[in-house]
Amino acid sequence: MPRLRQPRSESPGQGTQRLEETLTALLPAARIRRIDRDTMRPRAWAELGEAVHGGEVDILVGTQMLAKGHDFPNMTLALILDTDGALYSPDFRATERLFAQLMQVAGRAGRADKPGRVLIQTAFPDHPLFRYLQRHDYPGYARELLAERKQLELPPFSRQVLLRARRPRWTRRWVFCSAPPRWRPSTQTSACSAPRRRRWRASPIWSARSC
Repeated sequence: MPRLRQPRSESPGQGTQRLEETLTALLPAARIRRIDRDTMRPRAWAELGEAVHGGEVDILVGTQMLAKGHDFPNMTLALILDTDGALYSPDFRATERLFAQLMQVAGRAGRADKPGRVLIQTAFPDHPLFRYLQRHDYPGYARELLAERKQLELPPFSRQVLLRARRPRWTRRWVFCSAPPRWRPSTQTSACSAPRRRRWRASPIWSARSC
């Protein structure tokens, strides 16, 4: 009888390679360069910069690597895909990081004297993050986040300790993670788990109010 493997909850996503293939099929005349860990080598950045500045590239397809510190003066359009994952992430800092990253990506389009345009794929266009992003209002969004975290007693209005246990057998990890530490710093205790590379990971979180 065949044995069932442990379930996987990670989303495979679209990936830069699949996106490159789709764009190549839709725009066969476009000169497309992909930027990710599979394509970029130590000397590849210099070659890419020369190609972009020389007008030899029409479309850049990349991961977060593309957003950091690169100057492409002829880039006037930035398209950001699949941003919604951070909006319902269990990490309460995810939206803050997303906002900063979107601001960084937007800075790549419309440099020098050329106007730029940024398009973001989302199923939640009315989310406060995008309203503040349109106004480039990071202080306003930060104030809203702080008010929300204060109401929910999240850091910086409380302290959290995260302990992770990894073992081949799930039952042993659960026994360890379900027992709070002897010093009991918490007013709230929660635990979550996710399969990862055939090993179960248990992550209990203890939080305590700041004094």
